[in-house]
Formats: sequence, C-alpha cells, structure tokens
Amino acid sequence: MIRVSAVLSLLAAVFIANGLVSLYFLSQTEDIILAEKEVIERVDIVDRLQQAVIDAETAQRGYLITGEQRYLAPYDDDKKQANRMISRLTEPEVLAKLNSRDKRAVEALRKEIVAKFNEMDQTIQLINNSDRQAAFDLVETDQGLELMKDIKERLSLLRETEFKLLDSELRASERAATHAFRSVLAANLIGFLLICTIALLQRRAYDRSEDLNEKLETANSDLEKANNQLEQTNDNLEEIVETRTKVLEEQADVLTRSNRELESFAYVASHDLQEPLRKIRAFGDRLDERYGDRLDDRGRDYLARMRSASERMSTMINDLLSLSRAKSQELVMKPVPLSQVFRMALADLDTALRESNGTVEVHDLPVVHGDAIQLLQVFSNLISNAIKYRSPNRTAHIVVRASKPEPAPADLRLGERLMTKITVEDNGIGFDEGLTEKVFAMFQRLHGRSDYQGNGIGLAICRKIVERHGGAILVEQVAEDAGTTFAVYLPAFVSEDN
Repeated sequence: MIRVSAVLSLLAAVFIANGLVSLYFLSQTEDIILAEKEVIERVDIVDRLQQAVIDAETAQRGYLITGEQRYLAPYDDDKKQANRMISRLTEPEVLAKLNSRDKRAVEALRKEIVAKFNEMDQTIQLINNSDRQAAFDLVETDQGLELMKDIKERLSLLRETEFKLLDSELRASERAATHAFRSVLAANLIGFLLICTIALLQRRAYDRSEDLNEKLETANSDLEKANNQLEQTNDNLEEIVETRTKVLEEQADVLTRSNRELESFAYVASHDLQEPLRKIRAFGDRLDERYGDRLDDRGRDYLARMRSASERMSTMINDLLSLSRAKSQELVMKPVPLSQVFRMALADLDTALRESNGTVEVHDLPVVHGDAIQLLQVFSNLISNAIKYRSPNRTAHIVVRASKPEPAPADLRLGERLMTKITVEDNGIGFDEGLTEKVFAMFQRLHGRSDYQGNGIGLAICRKIVERHGGAILVEQVAEDAGTTFAVYLPAFVSEDN
C-alpha cells in the first residue's frame, strides 16, 4: 500500500507539472500569434500605402492630360489615405517593434512620399494657374519618376523585412506547439506506465490477501482492514482519474480555442491580404533559402518552374483586371490632343527607350474624340511592344503619323463618320503576315517566354478600348524581320465652328 501511495503521489505530481508546462507553451503560442497578426497588419499598411501613392499618381496624370476637375477628388482621397497609412506606420508602438535600420527606412520612406506628393501638388497647381507647359516640363524632368521608383523599392524592402519577421514568428509558433505536444504526449505515456504499475501492485495486493485468507484464518480482522484500505485506495484512484480527466478536458478546451484562433488567423491572412499566389512565391523563396542547397538539379528546376508560374499567373490576373476595366470603365468622351497623350506615353517609357537606345519620331497629331486615360493606355502599349520586339541587328526606331479626318475603309464597317487614322510604325522583328489577327487574341504569343516577356494580352486590351470608342485597330503592314505598322482609327474631333 505504501508503494501504491507513492506511485499515486508521483502520478499527481507528473500531471500537475505537465499541466503547468503545457499552459506555458500554450501561452507562448498565443503571444506568437498576436505578434504574427501585428506583422500582417504592418504588411497591410505597406500594401495600402503603395496602392494609395499609385492611385494618386494615376489621378494626377488624368488631370494633367484632361484638365478635368473630377480627377482631383480621387487624388485628394488617395493623398489622405497615404497620410493615414504613414501615420499608422510611424506610430510609437509600431516603431518600437522595428530595429534601428527599419526605423530609418520608414523615416526615409515618409520623406520620399512627402516629396512625391509635393511634386504632384506642384504640377496640379501649375495646371490650376493655366501653365500646362510648365507642368509637363516638370513631369519630363523625371523627378517624380525617380521618386516613385525609390518609393516602390523602399516599400518592397519593408515588405520583404516583414515577411522575414513573419517567417521567424511562424517557426517560433511551430516550436512552441511542438513542445506542448511533446509535453502532453510524455505525460500520457508516463501516466499509462504509472497506471500499469498501480494495476500490477493491486494485483499483487489481492494475491497476498488471498494467501493470507488461506493460511491465516485467524487474521480475518486484519484482512478486513486491508480490504477497507484497498477500497479507500480505489476511491482515491477514482478521484485521481476524475481529476486527470478534468485536467485533460480543460487542456482540450484550451487547444480547441487555440485552433480556432489559428483558423481565424489563416482566414485573415488569405481573405484580407488576398494573396494565395504571393504565398506561393513567398514560400518558394523560403524553400529556396532554407533547403535550396539540399535540392538536386531536378528539385531546383521544379522550384524555379513553380515560382515562374506563380509570377506569370499574378501578371495574368492583373492583365485580366486591366482588360475588365477596359471593358467596364465608363468612358469620358472629350476632345483629346494626341500630342499630349504621346508626350505622357513617352515620359512613362523614357527609361525603356534610353536602355534600348530607341528613338521615337512623332509627326503632327490632331485632336480626336475619346477618353484620354484609355487612349494613353493604347498608345503606351503599342510603343512598349515596338521597344520590346526590336531587332537585335538594328536600333529601334518608331514613327508616329496621323491622317486627315475622312471616312474609314468600307471593310472596317465604321460607317460614314469622320475618322482619324494614326499609324505606329517600327523596324522590329515583325512576324508572319498570316498571323495578323492572332496577335489581338487574349494570351496569344508569337514568341517564346524565354525570348520575350509578356502574356499576350496587351493588344487585346488595345482592341477593346479602340472598339469601345467606335474605332478599329489593325495590322496595316508586317513582314518577318522587317518591322510592323499598326493603324488605329479613332473618331475625329470636329469643332462646331466648322
């Protein structure tokens, strides 16, 4: 009986100690989950800040091109949104969780965004003062372009830092959960062994009682006392089992709540951030960093293909969104000077032109009737394609011309309305003449991805925009290694004076 009591005491001590250890690790897991949520919130602030700056720049461009006051309202909203995100990112409790390098990065980002909005405010003020030429001259200084490039790089570095921190928190969470699981498993194993020992001791006690009953009939009173002690021991065992069961149920409840919190965290990560593809890329990067040196050539090839496919899918989704906007966005039909549209397009593509040593020759361009923002997208795509598909044997040269307003050819079925024909001619690699319609289909590529980037949707967007304007776009002339000429027919602007 002394041995049984000792074993019971040891059993109780083991389960109490295990409960304390498990509670410690569960508390640690909860703290880690809170830290992970804070990291995700900072990533969300960075993403919303980047989107606000990009949207503000888009609204500014719309105002520069059209002079329409309706572009200023979204610009002001995006500016306020950016200021709110900067304020949240520089809150003392947020900065307290960053190291000195990240604090300096946040401060530098704040200054660059302030400078970017100052530059955009200056151009808007110049337009308000009727000094459009000075506004465009300021845009062509590339000051805003360089600021936007620095802002995007700074935001990318902050996002990368936060993802590394999230990865560290995830590993810590995994370790804490593993420790808790091992603690519970070890306690159960020890408890099982102790219960087996108790059962063995009980069996020996009963055997001893039977021997005493057979050999010592005169010790009935002592045997009765022994039986009473055994019954008491059984009662104690039942109480211990009940206590253990209650502890286990409480631990199960804690684990259930923890699982629910983890499920909630997973939902927030997938729903609010909306980045299953980004997760594929992020985990692909982590797999490469942590296990890349352990993979064989085939494994590294599979990993590279996975990451490349996720990047292509992300680009395709963005392209489809662009196509959807091109189909559904309301057109604001106004007189649009094409010379200003091309100036803005060339300013956007200035870096690509300089890197390729390309030149663009723009002849006199008229005013057409259309939506300035969407027409900018059309001609930016055409010039970008001409730069991308340039010949390796000669410097890229692009010529833009326009005809006088006249009815379009009958085979285009555009009616008798006066149309302006704009041609964009390049001296690039061209393609087979029999594929002139295929180039306007979605996701149709005439060249391999290893040779040229892109998803084959840019010209499909151009066609959709032009058709919504009541015009047409076609390949007027093409030959392999001899360049391509695109013709765009847009409604001509005819003033009431005429």
